[in-house]
Amino acid sequence: DSRLIAFNTQYANEIKGADGAIPPLDKTLSALENLYSQMNAIARARESSPDGNVPQNLKDQFSTVANQAQVDAARKPPPFNTLLNQLVQDSADVVRSVRDRLNAQWQVAKVAAFFQDNLKGRYPLARSSIQWSGGAPGATGAVPTNTIQWVNPDVGAAPSRVIQGPPDAAMAAFSRFFGPNGLMDTFFQRSLKPYVDTSQGNWTWRGPTGPEQSISPEALQAFQRAAAVRATLFSGNSSTPSVRFQLIPVETSRDISQVVIGLEGQTLTYRTGQPAQGTDLRWTGISSQAQIEFLPGGGPSKLTETGPWGWFKILDQAQVQPTGTGQFRVAFQLGGRQAIYELRIPGGDANPFRLRELEGFRCPDQL
Repeated sequence: DSRLIAFNTQYANEIKGADGAIPPLDKTLSALENLYSQMNAIARARESSPDGNVPQNLKDQFSTVANQAQVDAARKPPPFNTLLNQLVQDSADVVRSVRDRLNAQWQVAKVAAFFQDNLKGRYPLARSSIQWSGGAPGATGAVPTNTIQWVNPDVGAAPSRVIQGPPDAAMAAFSRFFGPNGLMDTFFQRSLKPYVDTSQGNWTWRGPTGPEQSISPEALQAFQRAAAVRATLFSGNSSTPSVRFQLIPVETSRDISQVVIGLEGQTLTYRTGQPAQGTDLRWTGISSQAQIEFLPGGGPSKLTETGPWGWFKILDQAQVQPTGTGQFRVAFQLGGRQAIYELRIPGGDANPFRLRELEGFRCPDQL
């Protein structure tokens, strides 16, 4: 068979050479020896480097040798060409610095791109600002974003609130990014965990060969903040957000006979004068509405927020102060009237509805 003869001749020429020429296999072995020599030099340099990275001049030398080996591999018949190309690629992966390897993996995972397209500048990572129209509610100037008061101005019509805020983050995108086995969690577990000590309050790089000299502290902080969001808002390792809490009425204005709070089909009704009892509630972001209403009506007496983050926005417009571990004093104010509740987070510490690790969260483009 002519094809078999050609095949045998090709491989014979690789080993023995054609017409007395230097065998191509000898050139290949020489290229591999050069590659091995460069890798040894890089290994020695990395061992003596405090951050485990490779000097640029050695990287350049390795690139030259690796390119020559790839050119040689392209001229080889199968399966030599495939084996040689894989060998060169594996060598390049070993030579990459810790930062180079992690950044290459980061770009492939497209974590930053997903954040940019779906979460950046969206609520609750970015919060609303409250402005007033129809008369000032007292002093002029900015109104705190976590406070709203309805009052009757001395002159003019009663003020109305105008909330200027960013669009909501979709719950599915939020869960995919921050949730268990989400983009941030998966990348950390697969690529960063061996390098990071998470046993302390502030995460740090492990050992003297960690990548702390080449990867920004802000990048590591982003992963720690994402872990805090996951632990707080995804209780029980749920794939979607879920926060259990308790509301206990404390006191109301004298002209309030009843306060009604609605959240995701759950209704909490407190009638003035009845014994104060705690009510267990749960926020999941599934429902599109949350509200609080003071009765009897008259003037501004009802506040409704729509969207999966409605309850967060209700609390944004209340005065929230910590009173103990996992305990907060919440003052709802509407039309000059006030209802005060105690908010308790079982087994929690931070306020999950105003989580500082979430506000202003930034996802690094590079590590």
